[in-house]
Amino acid sequence: MYSIMDPENNIRIIHHVESLRRKASYYWPDRLYHTFKSDAVYDDHDFRPALNLRTLISLLSQKERIRGDEEDQAVDDEPATSGRILRKRKRLEPIPGPSKRIKRRVEALENPSDEQDESGEIDEDVVQRSKQIYPSFWKSPADVINEADQTEHTSFHPVYQFALHLRYNTAVDPSSEHYVDDKTAAKWGWLEEEKRLCSLLHDHQKNASLPSLPRDINVGRIFTTRYHGRLLALSGELLDLVFCPEEYSEKWLLLLPDIPWPDSFAEDVFEEQNMLPSGMHRDFITACAVLQSRQRTKLEASLQLHILPEDTYDPTCDLPFELRARFTLSLAIPEIYYPFKNTLSQGSLSGLEGLQRRLLASPIMLLKTKLVL
Repeated sequence: MYSIMDPENNIRIIHHVESLRRKASYYWPDRLYHTFKSDAVYDDHDFRPALNLRTLISLLSQKERIRGDEEDQAVDDEPATSGRILRKRKRLEPIPGPSKRIKRRVEALENPSDEQDESGEIDEDVVQRSKQIYPSFWKSPADVINEADQTEHTSFHPVYQFALHLRYNTAVDPSSEHYVDDKTAAKWGWLEEEKRLCSLLHDHQKNASLPSLPRDINVGRIFTTRYHGRLLALSGELLDLVFCPEEYSEKWLLLLPDIPWPDSFAEDVFEEQNMLPSGMHRDFITACAVLQSRQRTKLEASLQLHILPEDTYDPTCDLPFELRARFTLSLAIPEIYYPFKNTLSQGSLSGLEGLQRRLLASPIMLLKTKLVL
């Protein structure tokens, strides 16, 4: 991971590379079991924490379908001109999302599944067994990090922006048990997901109507929640999951890396400012999420998929895209300056107060927070 400043937009850009071959045990080595849906079929099959390709494919397919509808409508509305034949661009068929019940012909992989019959069809039971099933990440109200709403007495003032650029590859550490080799990845359906995504991006470029190919696809807003000490980026808010836990797999989008704080406070500063360096301080997004759950901040994020030029990645191991998340941190005014209610344990109260002091004392905040006092 490394970061640079973008002089054009004056924001910090953090670059991070992640392997899609890492199993859950890589991120949670001390956790042997994850809680899955009670009605799910779960064989000896691991989920892919770093990035849920099925959800990403579903989101991009929806965008592609909308784009095709808009272009078809533009062609229909354009008046005919002499000597010119108008042709509609062939629209891509949407790829079924993770919640669809499907029965389809599967491309032959290097290591085809034993369950595939002679006709090439895979029945629904096999599809369900090979389907990526993500754990029930929402377990208690403390895990949910919903955005605070602006009220008559509360307003939100943006104070800091940064971007996270994520690239993915299929690198494997053969000496580690926390990686999946190609044979197992094919058996579990991981290779097929990667091929479907690459095919979708290739078709997006091939079917572009302009010579200068659009390389940025707006995926939409993302939301955060906690899962066993890590932060997840979700494709939608958790409000509709209270009574619909079967949608967990669709909401899990990607695992967020730990983002360093933009300040450079040393241990003596923590002691001087009476800030306890607890787990709340582990990374910057976690800190913002903790304060957001207490209605002191709001962290909004939008996601773009950037298709990489062919000469900027290795097609043998790199995925041909980069996910670009842009975060905006806003302070809840006047709540950010108020003390916390004395209804918590002394340890929790001291941790929250120290976290709030650190955020307000950070050099990147000082000027902008003064402007809203």
